[in-house]
Amino acid sequence: MKTTRRLVVAGLGSTMLAPIVAGEALGQSQSAADRAFASLAHRWLDQSMRLSPVSATQIGDHRFDSQLDDVSAAGRTAGLRFAHQTLDALNAIDKTRLSRPNQVDAALLSNALRAQIWQTETVQDWAWNPLGYQSIAGGALYNLMARDFAPAPQRL
Repeated sequence: MKTTRRLVVAGLGSTMLAPIVAGEALGQSQSAADRAFASLAHRWLDQSMRLSPVSATQIGDHRFDSQLDDVSAAGRTAGLRFAHQTLDALNAIDKTRLSRPNQVDAALLSNALRAQIWQTETVQDWAWNPLGYQSIAGGALYNLMARDFAPAPQRL
């Protein structure tokens, strides 16, 4: 997985869920579109972390600390399929019925998904740029060692 995608995942993951969680915590009633978007955002974040364990560790989700991103053709296909499915589901939501914060988050998510699809299908940096592979390995080690979320022997 390309470094920029991990940064997008990490950045969007925290910003997208904050308004959703805040709205739920305050007991605000949400429109059907907002509920559909909240569900989509939660699914997107969860599956994104499953597809990129290194990104999961980076944002503090330690369910996949013992795993690396799948950089095989099958892994790229799974990520691309998920991006297309998520974008299709997002496009099916009437954005005019979303709250203003969710409209912004929907636009951010749409742009990130379209960038991921373009990166995988058109740029294909996985075929010519070895730095993508290095950043996964380096990021995996750094994310586990730089933060004291557990005793060092457990993190290793």
